[in-house]
Amino acid sequence: MQTLFGKYAHIAKSKKHYLEITHPEANKGTALLCLAKKLGIDRSEIIGIGDNYNDIDLIETAGLGIAMGNAVKKVKDMADYTTFTNNEEGVLHVFEKFILESVNTSDYIEEKTSDSLPTP
Repeated sequence: MQTLFGKYAHIAKSKKHYLEITHPEANKGTALLCLAKKLGIDRSEIIGIGDNYNDIDLIETAGLGIAMGNAVKKVKDMADYTTFTNNEEGVLHVFEKFILESVNTSDYIEEKTSDSLPTP
């Protein structure tokens, strides 16, 4: 269908029997960049998580693109990382691995080098 509509529509399958046909700029990647610009967030600071064809633009656009463990093969193949499935709390795993571990590590480093440490 994409060859039929070409540049006039964005087409993505999101479920077995569900086809999304929208304006060519109406996709999750474009929306992500628009919101990031408005909030002053650099693309490299964004994690995009998805599981189906309608998430491809989101995963490609984000600084770190992550496929859910239950994602379709095409999404897994193009993602930077594949997490656990929805039922295995894959999004929680992403938060713990890429956000909380980073925060905890940098807090520790800042704490250890801080001038406010007590002297023995």
